[in-house]
Amino acid sequence: MTQEKILALFREKGFRATPQRIAVFNYVYEHRDHPDVLAIYENVLKSNPGFSKTTVYNALKSLCESGFITAITIDGGRIHYDCLLYTSPSPRDVEES
Repeated sequence: MTQEKILALFREKGFRATPQRIAVFNYVYEHRDHPDVLAIYENVLKSNPGFSKTTVYNALKSLCESGFITAITIDGGRIHYDCLLYTSPSPRDVEES
């Protein structure tokens, strides 16, 4: 999803857009395999070397509270994340060419 679309989504819900929230949301949106916090952190860190794990945890918490993503407990209690903005059919259900 483009940054402009993310900004529009955030504005629509009155959600403050920060570089951290945008990066974390975009990663969860683009990776439909239910990433956990470590996968999210390691990957957003590549393009945002100033991010800490605390930054990622805080962004995830805000995104969950605002209804953009959800936390899913799988793998014996580990928390993974999924985007709540997919349309039907979900992009994960559509095979990519």
